[in-house]
Amino acid sequence: MSAPNTNLDTQKRRHIGPILGMLAVVVFAVGLLVWWLADESAEAPGPDPEAAAGTAAPADTGAAQQQPAQQQPAQGGGSN
Repeated sequence: MSAPNTNLDTQKRRHIGPILGMLAVVVFAVGLLVWWLADESAEAPGPDPEAAAGTAAPADTGAAQQQPAQQQPAQGGGSN
């Protein structure tokens, strides 16, 4: 079944407000996304010029300096 009263001019007039509102929300969301991406890329660290030239020493993670933990022998409760 179709709607009995289809006056396209009246429907256009009634729907223009909600359509413009939805369009404004979409434009606002896209603007926030662009602003956020620009802010994140502005705060990102740049490339290291020494690493790009190949003169930088490899980063020391400190793994060679760490000592393995000493295990303590179990105390008491052993069966003989």
